[in-house]
Amino acid sequence: SAPPRAKLATAAQAARQMTSQYGLAYMAAKNAVALASMLITLAALRTAKSATAALIARLGVSSAAGELAGRAALAVTIHYALFPAVCLTAAALGPRLHNATQRRLGERRP
Repeated sequence: SAPPRAKLATAAQAARQMTSQYGLAYMAAKNAVALASMLITLAALRTAKSATAALIARLGVSSAAGELAGRAALAVTIHYALFPAVCLTAAALGPRLHNATQRRLGERRP
């Protein structure tokens, strides 16, 4: 298995290739999937409010603003943990979105 730094370089190279090959379609897919991931994470944390509150209280935070900041920080942490899945999903959706856009543009041309 490649060392972590080599894997990161390979992933970055793959992302650059996807961006250059599929352009805006890949970026749109990546951003949409990332936003959905973040919203799902926030909704899950809101649903599990008692567990989140217990975890945040254990960290010594007692104010409502602190609790909200703690939930946001936890959501961001979970979101970053899910980021590889976001990238893989975007890599699958980007080419499809690109092809669909090209087909639609081709249909509109005289």
